[in-house]
Amino acid sequence: MKAVLLLPLFALACTPAHSVYIPRDPELKREPLYFYPPARTSPHPKAGVFFLGNDLGFWEPHQKLAERLASHGYAVVGFDVKAFLDRLPDSALLRDSVLVHDIPRLMKRSLHEMGADSAPIIIAGHSFGADLALWTEANARPPGVVGVVALGPTKRDHPTVTLRDKMNSGEPTEPGSFAVDEQIRNTPKNVRIALLRGASDKERTSDAAFIAAGGGRMTYTVIPFASHSLRSLIIAGPMIEHEIDRMIVGGDLGASSGR
Repeated sequence: MKAVLLLPLFALACTPAHSVYIPRDPELKREPLYFYPPARTSPHPKAGVFFLGNDLGFWEPHQKLAERLASHGYAVVGFDVKAFLDRLPDSALLRDSVLVHDIPRLMKRSLHEMGADSAPIIIAGHSFGADLALWTEANARPPGVVGVVALGPTKRDHPTVTLRDKMNSGEPTEPGSFAVDEQIRNTPKNVRIALLRGASDKERTSDAAFIAAGGGRMTYTVIPFASHSLRSLIIAGPMIEHEIDRMIVGGDLGASSGR
């Protein structure tokens, strides 16, 4: 009973994100997207970052990270993937099909809106969003992606958010669920992966399997004094940005024919 009571209190403490940018594309206005254009001092975006929120949505710490990246020349689109999935029927097969089709489409349209469709693309995500970012790159393989930034991924996940997920009571095993290390293994070999993890995150026990699956194209960073929520960006923000900068400088790891 205590866990059920604590859940609403934690959810209330998670302030939703906002952005002042209103997209010109009418279709994008109907989607749970948040736009953070690059600073005007940048003639062209350094890269486009498509950032998937966690199982609580796209919330204030995600917004602060997006604003930080935007101030340094990145075009960032935040995606409330939970709100998007909440609209879909409860069918694992249908959800997989929709995600494979719609996420690349939303990425393309939203980054075009920001003038970043010719720039390198990075898919990023936090927790549930990190798992789905890796799943997306492994299964949909959107064009132009040079890297995936996974902040606090979990061992197993599924394309839905249940009360059990919010209470962290066990891993999903039903049809449609997936092992995250398998998604890493199935990601195109020319795409870099950055795994960042809070030092006190209990999910660190999965990282050895992730590192083994990622091999030489994966970097692994432990963020001091940080938990799974990555609520504070004082230390985490610069470390995450550093990994994104490294991806852009390095580009992809092979010919485009490998995608």
